[in-house]
Amino acid sequence: MHSWRSLWSRDGKPFLLNGFHPWCRDSQLARRLFLAYAADGIYRTDSHIVSDQVIPHCRIKSMVDTSEWLLKTAFVQKLGFCEEYTYHDWIISRAEDSKLLDRIVSLGIPVPSTCQPTLKYYLGGYSNNWSEEAAQEKGWL
Repeated sequence: MHSWRSLWSRDGKPFLLNGFHPWCRDSQLARRLFLAYAADGIYRTDSHIVSDQVIPHCRIKSMVDTSEWLLKTAFVQKLGFCEEYTYHDWIISRAEDSKLLDRIVSLGIPVPSTCQPTLKYYLGGYSNNWSEEAAQEKGWL
């Protein structure tokens, strides 16, 4: 199971989604991802709620952040977490949550949502810190 999330700026104000995927360092791809996620109901323009979802065997329509997962320990231990990342992973913010989701989706595992934005997600952490120096932080490369 997983929850949804609300997005917040570091100053404590709601971060409204408006035309770009905030976890992508490539501006053209960020716009395309926003449109794709909006078409699938994950994003709504001028909303700070992300309606994450898992669609078995359809990665392009699936998105869930690590902090939203409500999974049993044994399940996660069986799947494991990826520990190697590339510069390209950093550019498109493919972190442990994306790679875990890849695995769950590819295995066709249905994961229901609570449909409640119980996670307050603050932007500006390692997955959306846009400085080049952040690419050198342990864990990304």
